[in-house]
Amino acid sequence: MKHILTQILENNSTVILPHLGAIIKLGESFQFNEFLKYNDGKLIAAVEESKKIDKDKATEFVSDYIRSIKETLNANKEFDLDKLGILTKKGSKTVLISKKALAQKKK
Repeated sequence: MKHILTQILENNSTVILPHLGAIIKLGESFQFNEFLKYNDGKLIAAVEESKKIDKDKATEFVSDYIRSIKETLNANKEFDLDKLGILTKKGSKTVLISKKALAQKKK
């Protein structure tokens, strides 16, 4: 799924994670917007195409993925999105931390 998200962001500035928020591409970095939650269908369509499954199965696949992200964040853990960064909770907000920013903090 992380690969699908990355592929979408290669050609689009935003990918919405339904009922969670959106990852927005800003040049070479990414930001999370927890207010853009409306399912625009882009992610489900990409899953359909990538996994060669029908819309219902793709919708279920995306829902399961979003559920796993929410469960991880609600357990006060980080959710790794590979090249895109790491989703984490800061108080009541969900934020996306870039891998570059994490590496600089560790120095």
